[in-house]
Amino acid sequence: MTEDGTVTDEEGLYAPRLYENELDDKTWTLMNGYSHQNSYGGPIMHNSEYIGGAMEQDILSTPGYYVALVFLL
Repeated sequence: MTEDGTVTDEEGLYAPRLYENELDDKTWTLMNGYSHQNSYGGPIMHNSEYIGGAMEQDILSTPGYYVALVFLL
């Protein structure tokens, strides 16, 4: 998202990989506190959860790069 609030897709943007709840690049951070599965507030969301509500508002109010990572077992 840009400073003026424009949301765009960024082709070719590097995204970190997630291994055992840790990112392989320390320049990125995980967003915590948005999952509501059994009082869990960590960064891993259940398949039934989505990027919306408070998480969406926080993303839209803070310019930067955001990526959604898929956690495979």
